[in-house]
Amino acid sequence: MIKSKLAIIIDSIFIGFIIFLLTYLWLNIIFKIKTLSFTLGLMISLTIITFIFILSFKKRNKLIKNKSEKDLFDLIKNNLKYAKINDNIVYFENLLNVKYIGNNIFENDKCYLYINFYN
Repeated sequence: MIKSKLAIIIDSIFIGFIIFLLTYLWLNIIFKIKTLSFTLGLMISLTIITFIFILSFKKRNKLIKNKSEKDLFDLIKNNLKYAKINDNIVYFENLLNVKYIGNNIFENDKCYLYINFYN
C-alpha cells in the first residue's frame, strides 16, 4: 500500500516526537542539565526525522513508479489480448520502429528475430 504524503509527514512527526522524548529523558539522566538535554534531544530527533522522511519518500516514489509501470503493462496486455493479429503486428511495428515481413522482423535491412504471432 502506498502512503500519502500527509501520512508520511504525520508518521515522521510522531516518531520524531517519541524519539525526542526518549533522548531528552536519557540525556537529562546523564547530564542533569535540562537545556543541554533539550537542545541535544531536539537535534538528534530532527536528524532522525529527516532521515525517516527522506527514506519514506524514496520508498513511496519507487512504489508509485512500480505501480504505474504495472498498470501500463496490464493496459497494453489487455489491449493486445483482444486485438486481431494484424493489429498486434502494426502495434509492434510502430512501437519498435521495425518492419514485419513474413515471420521475421527487419530493421535497416537486417533481420533481428523470428516471431510467430499465432502462438
